[in-house]
Amino acid sequence: MLVAISRSGGTSETIAAVHRFQRQGLGIVVVISNYPDSPLALLGDHAILIPAGREKSVAQTRSFASMYLAVTAFTAALVNRNDLVDEMAGLPALGKRLINNYLDTARMIGEGLDIDRFYFLGSGVRYGLACEASLKMKEMTLTHSEPCHFFEFSHGPIAMITPSSQVFGLVSETPRTQ
Repeated sequence: MLVAISRSGGTSETIAAVHRFQRQGLGIVVVISNYPDSPLALLGDHAILIPAGREKSVAQTRSFASMYLAVTAFTAALVNRNDLVDEMAGLPALGKRLINNYLDTARMIGEGLDIDRFYFLGSGVRYGLACEASLKMKEMTLTHSEPCHFFEFSHGPIAMITPSSQVFGLVSETPRTQ
């Protein structure tokens, strides 16, 4: 199975990969995209399409979140983890709670025009999210932004911290036991 992911559904490299996969008869193609009428969506044997994830800006925030959740739910369903899919139903309420709790802080950071560099710390499964958050920050603010693993941060990047830096740690409410 090939899972082809593209916000626009028109990414040339992804379309080429699907064509090659299909020519070689390697299995089914599942497309995840935000545009139902896209070339990629029409190529797939199955498609998970999220039109609500279409962007209104250059930075892919809405589309990334929608496709990330789609991949997560799809993967959980494939391994018969319906409990995880059921838990995902609580995400909208959790999102609203987080926005309500941190809106003032986010506004303060967003209006802080003196901030000229951002660091996103995430380890393990959160490192990919730190990378994506850093990329989104670069796209939206056109400033320096860098992802790091928590323990790696103290071996170099921490030396770049200035009073105009902002550091975000992506952590879990559940302590890591390993």
